[in-house]
Amino acid sequence: ANSHLPGSIEVSLKHQTSQKATATLIGSIQSLNTVEEVDHLGVWAQKLEALSQRVNTVFWIAALAIALIGFYFVRQSARLCLAARRNEIEVQRMLGASDRFIILPFVVEGAMQGLVASIAAASASFLVFRYLANGAEEALSAIISYQTLLFFSPMQLAYGIGIGTATGIVANHFSVMSRLKDLSRIGVESNT
Repeated sequence: ANSHLPGSIEVSLKHQTSQKATATLIGSIQSLNTVEEVDHLGVWAQKLEALSQRVNTVFWIAALAIALIGFYFVRQSARLCLAARRNEIEVQRMLGASDRFIILPFVVEGAMQGLVASIAAASASFLVFRYLANGAEEALSAIISYQTLLFFSPMQLAYGIGIGTATGIVANHFSVMSRLKDLSRIGVESNT
């Protein structure tokens, strides 16, 4: 049976093939006398890579903004706690408590706030990822070959939770230190 359609060949490249090698292969195939046309996803792949880079940039900007907002809220929370416990701190100072003794409970509280907030953020991110990943995978497979989207690795999650915990510690520490300096200015001396 003779086919009225021209013959065609589909070539699949290894996953990590460089753009230069791909361009060389496409040029070699196009230079063959029997080849009329070469279709490739080079343009789509470049657009997808550019989009991926933009999304990555937006992600890091959003992560920085979230970290700064988290720092601000933890610090304000610590200030409220300090204001509520001002008399207690003044009594501790008058009884000879060191700054370290006064600061430690607030630092532990900041660490717990940062830890809980980081775990909650990671959990919410995972739920959003699972919700959006299926549709994104289907859309990508319509454009290019099937792509599996991956969530953060356990190490990346650990780093994120560690950074969130450290943010809580640092924010509370700064708040307590500034409050203790304010108390020193109004006459409640430190016994460091």
